[in-house]
Amino acid sequence: MKLWLCGNDLDRIADWLSYDGFEGILTNPDIVANAKMDKVAFFTSLCEISKGPVFYQLQSGNEVEMLRDASRMLDIDNKMRIKVPATRSGMRVISRLTAEGHAVLATCVPDLTTMLMAVRFGAQWITPYGSIWHPSGQVDKETLLKEFSEVLRNQQLSAQLIAGVKDPIELRRFTLAGIENFFIWDKDIERFFDLPMVLRSEANFEDSWHTINA
Repeated sequence: MKLWLCGNDLDRIADWLSYDGFEGILTNPDIVANAKMDKVAFFTSLCEISKGPVFYQLQSGNEVEMLRDASRMLDIDNKMRIKVPATRSGMRVISRLTAEGHAVLATCVPDLTTMLMAVRFGAQWITPYGSIWHPSGQVDKETLLKEFSEVLRNQQLSAQLIAGVKDPIELRRFTLAGIENFFIWDKDIERFFDLPMVLRSEANFEDSWHTINA
């Protein structure tokens, strides 16, 4: 299992990365906008505190502009990686960046067809866009993740899924669905460590520790 961290609070990110349990940092436009910093300065700071890859998401649109933005951001640090929305133009950008030797993540992937196209054009990571599945009449997130995982395995494709999880229940469900990579928002991360049952179990030994330390 691999864990990735999402967020824009540099102090919190640095603190959690010090646990050495995270592969790197994922971002999206909301995260960058809410950081209220120049984006180059923000990603420079992220690269300074991360030992692993740091992902920046391109704005969808003109292919030339997307590639220019990707080049500018990749120049920040060798830890920088590019997230590309899986639009028609995005597929061409994924193909171009892959041909140049860059490892690319395809994002905004709502269904199996889009995932397969993104992998075909070279995406090494996929982040499913689960928030739109129910409103658009798709199957539930867990079922679709399971389908993604099974197709990648059955077709022996090397791309990896990275699924967002908000709590330990989702982590359990998605792990059983075959997912091996997860990203956690920094605002949710305490939920995975400060579990009530763990704290309660620890508290049960307090009387014994008082006796031992007396």
